[in-house]
Amino acid sequence: MISTFFDKTKPINFLVLLGLAMLLFWAATFKLHGFQLNYAEVFERILASVSLVLSIFLLGNIVQKKKLTLDNSFAMLFFSLLLFVFFDVLENTKIIFCNFFLVMSWDRALALKSEKNQKEKVFESALWTLVASLFVDWAILFLVPLYIAIGFFCGRQLRFWLMPLAALCCVLLLVLASMQVLVDPGFFHSHYRFSTSLHFFLQPNYGIIIYLILILIPVFVVFGKMGYRRLGRTLSLRLTFAYLVLTVLLLVLSSGNESGMELLSFFAASVFLANYIETIKKQRFKETLIIACIALPILSFVIRLFQ
Repeated sequence: MISTFFDKTKPINFLVLLGLAMLLFWAATFKLHGFQLNYAEVFERILASVSLVLSIFLLGNIVQKKKLTLDNSFAMLFFSLLLFVFFDVLENTKIIFCNFFLVMSWDRALALKSEKNQKEKVFESALWTLVASLFVDWAILFLVPLYIAIGFFCGRQLRFWLMPLAALCCVLLLVLASMQVLVDPGFFHSHYRFSTSLHFFLQPNYGIIIYLILILIPVFVVFGKMGYRRLGRTLSLRLTFAYLVLTVLLLVLSSGNESGMELLSFFAASVFLANYIETIKKQRFKETLIIACIALPILSFVIRLFQ
């Protein structure tokens, strides 16, 4: 049974899903670009494919170690399936790199639940968020969920609130030094524009709207059934929900300005979808739902691939 296969976290699950993601990435690359890439673009996309696979691998480790889900690989599965649905996001390598560093940042933020080395964790989370903002300017707003995590787990000490500023100084010094040799001296001025658009409201993308609705339904179901039980896991899911809300906000505000922003929401969305699957007690319904969730995205991708 398919549900039984993904209800485990054995190495074969990782290999299947990571291999599927790599196959999808290069199939989408040839669909979107054909054989017209130069050597520099091929190298860039190789790095992007590695970043994408590492993002999925990190997701699997995060949900397992931080107890965001039970011991299964459903979160990795749904992340991969969302890539099939929105394979256009794979065209924008900046978004892929940004997503990778944001996943690393959120791993450190969720780790604040443990009282060990909290200062270092705050610094690392802020550092990775700021690095992600070097690819997509709006990613700097993901410092907001980090501050929420600080408030939840270590908010009584002022030094934790100031630690992201230390990370900011570190990134500024590194970038300013690099700008003199490798980057345009006007990088900050040209990159951090934080432009917004009303494109989402003027020309609604109904596919995105349906996606957002389908994601919000599992969120309400999960929190409704979980209630106040297992408070540690509930706090982590609340932080993940804050992350999801911010990605939705950025998706709406940046629509038409930056393609592929949907990818930034896949991490949080896959966590809630996995939790929703875990709430289903009827095995036959669970099996049917998972088969449909696998078949429909792959079928949709194959149809668009040969159009």
